Amino acid sequence: MTLTSFWYSSWFLWTLLTVWTLALSVWVWDGWSKHKLEVGHKGQLLFLGSRLMYFFQEGRRFAPKPFGIKTTDCRKQIMPLDKLEVITKDNVKVLVGGTVVYHVENLDTFFSIAESGLRKGIDDTRDQAIRGKVRGMDLEKVLDSHQELGGDVSIALQSGSAQWGVHIDQVIVPEIAPDPKVVEDLELKERENLQRDGQIVELEHFSNRVKELMLKSPDGPGLSREQAIEQVQLTLGQTTKATDAKNITLDSATAQMLATILGGKK
Repeated sequence: MTLTSFWYSSWFLWTLLTVWTLALSVWVWDGWSKHKLEVGHKGQLLFLGSRLMYFFQEGRRFAPKPFGIKTTDCRKQIMPLDKLEVITKDNVKVLVGGTVVYHVENLDTFFSIAESGLRKGIDDTRDQAIRGKVRGMDLEKVLDSHQELGGDVSIALQSGSAQWGVHIDQVIVPEIAPDPKVVEDLELKERENLQRDGQIVELEHFSNRVKELMLKSPDGPGLSREQAIEQVQLTLGQTTKATDAKNITLDSATAQMLATILGGKK
């Protein structure tokens, strides 16, 4: 071998070695620099995109191509749930809100179902637990059952949490409210009750004053029934001379009270 051929052969080998060294350095650097698991995160090893049964804790991990790491946050997560419309025992619609607190335990199972599968599983289980419970309760009891419903849903979710790869830490039911139309009806009924109560108070005052005016001397002026009613009406600023019972909507107790007034002695 001549000196020239040896020089060219050595140059080629050195070039090849340099390229190989640079490529290896890039490969190693790429494997270290791309995979740093943040605090509370865990990862599963991938090979050509397929998951292997090898897992990583937080920190910087070595996984050069064709390997990789699929990661997720394993700290406590909060999943708000959509409001659920259910019917109570007394046939009233209520809207039940909810929030689930969970953390990932089994990465392989969790990655298999994906987040959409987890949400669907939690929603379906929560719906069954709440519907079954609320159907046997009256509205008044349902509105005061935040903690009870949350506990029932938590038990139901924990029984199925292994199939999702998570652990259910807590279920919160922050809102239980009647359907808006039901709320309007309840408010209207309350206003009617208040109006009726006010009417009863007015009639009681009217009745007492009439009786006082009908008392014989020396306890009262001894007016006749008609005179006493007229006097009370004038005192209250009324313009009519008699009470027209047909224009007043009364319950049985109030009607009896008015009958006592009109049926008194002259």
